[in-house]
Amino acid sequence: MSGRLQGKVALVTGAASGIGAATARLFADQGAHVFGLDRNPATHDGVNHGDRITHLIADITDRTSVEVAVSQAQEREQTELLPCKRIGLPEEVAYTALFLASDEARYINATDILIDGGRSQLYHD
Repeated sequence: MSGRLQGKVALVTGAASGIGAATARLFADQGAHVFGLDRNPATHDGVNHGDRITHLIADITDRTSVEVAVSQAQEREQTELLPCKRIGLPEEVAYTALFLASDEARYINATDILIDGGRSQLYHD
């Protein structure tokens, strides 16, 4: 791997077989995180690409299908930035607000509570 695509994200259509699969593998081998779109599930090529290839089912002739797949790819990219590797749930934020509104938080004042899954810590290293 020469790393020509290190740190880049690629969206490859037809990634379950043929030219699309070859492109997805090559991009991954060159360091890219690849989101492979196809109507069919991908077949395993016998080579471990680690977590650099994520296959998503989508029919590129269907706009909604592509929009859903792209949204999934964007969310997965965001979750990779977080130490906990997931996006927080609205209820998790609500529980923090509940705590602050309760008597349990009676000693807490004039403070910021970051509810970001640890993302802000990434910027302080």
